Amino acid sequence: MFSMAGAGKRIAVLTSGGDAQGMNAALRAVVRLSYFHHAEIFYIRDGYKGLIAGSIERATWESVADVIQTGGTFIGSARSKEFMTKEGRLKAASVLALNEINALICIGGDGSLTGLQLLQSEWAQLMDELVDLDKMSVERAQRCMKLSVVGIVGSIDNDFASSDMTIGADSALTRIVEAIDAVVDTAQSHQRTFVIEVMGRQCGYLALTAALATEADFVFVPEWPAGSDWQTTMCNRLAMMRTLGRRLNVVIVAEGAMDDKGNKITPEAVQKVVEEKLKFDTRITKLGHVQRGGRASFLDRLLGTRMGAEAVYTVIEPTLCTEAYVIGIEGNKLKRVPLGKAIERNKMVATAFEKGDLNAVVRLRGKTFAEKVEYLQSTSEIAASKAVLSRSRSSSSISSLSSSSSGLSSPAVSPVMNIRSSPSMINAKEESGKESSERSEKEKNKSGRLGPSSDKTPEPPATMNMALAVLHVGAPAAGMNAVTHSFVRCALAAGYEVYGVHDSLTGLASGMIEKLDWSSVAGWVSKGGSMLGTKKEKVTEPYAIAGTLSNYNIKGLLIVGGFEAYSASLALSFHRKLLPELRIPIAVVPATISNNVPGTRVSIGSDTALNEIARLIDYVKQSGTGTRKRAFIVETMGGQCGYLAAMGGLAGAADSIHIFEEQVYERDVERQREEAEHRVKRRGTHHYLMVRGEGCHMKSEEALEIFRESTQMSSRLTTLGHVQQGGAPSVFDRQMGLRMGAKALSSIRTMLMEEPHPDSENEGTVMIGLQGSSIRATPMIELKKVSCFSHRSHNDTEWWRKLTHLARVLATETRAPDSAQDRENKRGAQCLQLLSEAVNEAQIGDSRESAGGDDSACTTNPRGILVPTFEQSVVQRGRDKRRTKGVEESAANSVSYEEELVECEEGATTSE
Repeated sequence: MFSMAGAGKRIAVLTSGGDAQGMNAALRAVVRLSYFHHAEIFYIRDGYKGLIAGSIERATWESVADVIQTGGTFIGSARSKEFMTKEGRLKAASVLALNEINALICIGGDGSLTGLQLLQSEWAQLMDELVDLDKMSVERAQRCMKLSVVGIVGSIDNDFASSDMTIGADSALTRIVEAIDAVVDTAQSHQRTFVIEVMGRQCGYLALTAALATEADFVFVPEWPAGSDWQTTMCNRLAMMRTLGRRLNVVIVAEGAMDDKGNKITPEAVQKVVEEKLKFDTRITKLGHVQRGGRASFLDRLLGTRMGAEAVYTVIEPTLCTEAYVIGIEGNKLKRVPLGKAIERNKMVATAFEKGDLNAVVRLRGKTFAEKVEYLQSTSEIAASKAVLSRSRSSSSISSLSSSSSGLSSPAVSPVMNIRSSPSMINAKEESGKESSERSEKEKNKSGRLGPSSDKTPEPPATMNMALAVLHVGAPAAGMNAVTHSFVRCALAAGYEVYGVHDSLTGLASGMIEKLDWSSVAGWVSKGGSMLGTKKEKVTEPYAIAGTLSNYNIKGLLIVGGFEAYSASLALSFHRKLLPELRIPIAVVPATISNNVPGTRVSIGSDTALNEIARLIDYVKQSGTGTRKRAFIVETMGGQCGYLAAMGGLAGAADSIHIFEEQVYERDVERQREEAEHRVKRRGTHHYLMVRGEGCHMKSEEALEIFRESTQMSSRLTTLGHVQQGGAPSVFDRQMGLRMGAKALSSIRTMLMEEPHPDSENEGTVMIGLQGSSIRATPMIELKKVSCFSHRSHNDTEWWRKLTHLARVLATETRAPDSAQDRENKRGAQCLQLLSEAVNEAQIGDSRESAGGDDSACTTNPRGILVPTFEQSVVQRGRDKRRTKGVEESAANSVSYEEELVECEEGATTSE
């Protein structure tokens, strides 16, 4: 199965600028999808520098066989000042035209894509200049007059304004967070302060996200300049955290950090201030280029693969290839943005920086970035108010809580921002329009710098005469504790008492409840498993649960967990008819590695599990390079949901994937065994990898027995087991946990103002989930319609099922579109015609008689052309065409490549 949509296309791909983990995944997708669509594909080594030097070579299908997990870029990258000159671009255009390249894919950052735009905009002019300089014929220039270009953003800084995420950012964050987690251990032992420097010259994404994921005490980022008296502000903050019982301090500094006067803030300056003013033992750790290296994370493998596939489809699709695009992502959906528009948007960010309009910078960074700033501000304020209470307001006034001295005036609004604006949000809807308007005007009149106000000592939040509770239900998942951390601290900020329920529903029924304060959840963000305890169980004692809720005056409940948590919330809602104590708001945050809960695209814990699956598959494949000629069958968890197997197979570059949602028969496994036998015979291929979910209809042991029938290879079964549930949460799961915990509190507060009907089981219960790029609350009544309780799953699986098709296409070996064959079809036919004419004129016969040769010795016609070589090529091409006859080409108006891929695969299946 393959498509002819790319026939005639000669695509070149290069990586430019700073390298980033995930670039190799994008390269793999570009190469494999080019073969799939019958397009020729070439590498340009060492970026634009290599393009100018003519370092171009044909890419082979096997060259990307084992690169998806590696960091950096295997074709090399470099920054080229020469390319930014007209003479440099003229040389580059000459190389592309002489190799008849008609499509160029560039993987790089803002500077690389700016160069790509310049090349595309000047292309016609460059062709004319090459003709005028006699460096190219007019005919060749006319054939090469159009160049399709597509950009893929690869940058660890995540500083591209037209995409929510860039390739490499998640892996870099993983390196940073792992390093800080390790530093915390030693800092805890010696009561030290550590100053961590991370990359980010003009974008504080890495520093800001790392600060949230590691509970750092202070952070310096370019978008949030420190006040002129930042030394006092920071020292007060660090001292305040020690007052709250913290034995260490962590300060994160982005390399582009500065104060509000434009003075650079360095780790050395921070260290000097802390040691002189606080006398704390302080150390500096500069992470440097370790942030760029190492194994690519699951998200970067997925993002690189998806973007690479979309880039190929864009350059071969007739209605799209005439314009220049950059591939971005918004929420969970890929998008094509005109390259010029994207570059212009990035220039707007730079202009806003120059003007000092930092609110505009944050707004252009995107909604998620603004939410992180707001969350950091709100937690800073409540921490300070707790310190004020602990000191009984007898100590000196704390002059500041963060690195700036004014309020936030960004238009982006989130539940966390509301917490900061109004510590008593329960009455927020009762405020008059006049009061709201006055407060809004007051915010507008504040300074443009980001950060909480520092002109007075913070007041503690007003205390509510009610309590909230949180419990964990179901199997453990990394990120559960981050949800609890966020929910507890935001609830404390709003003035609620918060209780933690130990041992799940059993603990709620038996009253195993503990009051949580600010310090109770310190350090929980980085902890795996469940600090409160969790188990798989159902609601069996509703009357006892109602009694506990009444005894502790609990007016809102957060349940964190998987399908069991979802079912428990429905059961508690059902008993509302008889038990008034259960007529309270209930919010459920999905936390399960299986990702089988409705109402969300991704559940907390699944990213951590997939990173672990990808890592273990990498080890299995590495074993295969030593043993040679071996098939590996890897079984993942997931129950009757194939998400882990599908995404793990894609991230691990599996040759075949089996999931519960698709029936697998014995003949399918036998065919895959034959394919594996063919693969291991080839030079450079040492193993075959199959990834299966534990809920597949055919058991993994049965598949293993079929593979063991082979006499040409050995077979092994690896069951990953419960290691998928363990480990520290990934950066993504920490972020999602913090966001969902804050959203859960906001939803509960809203429902408290709109008390559900006493007899209603469909109101007052919501699922907090990721939909697009937003965290939303969905009523349970809507989710029951799409749930399958017998299989403990739901039917909203289309988005990742499409990616399963993509993974299979990338693993399907396709005949190389060899230039000597594909571009000379007409020449081969002409040679046969010449042969026929020669026979008619009896010229070949005369040549044989004079030379005394036989039929087999005849290799040329009178014009000196190698006739038998071309004849054999044409015969072979005819066989290949007959083999692929009936396969439909890709639909021209498809919204995205992933949707097109499913249609193409279904068409091929029908043809068979």
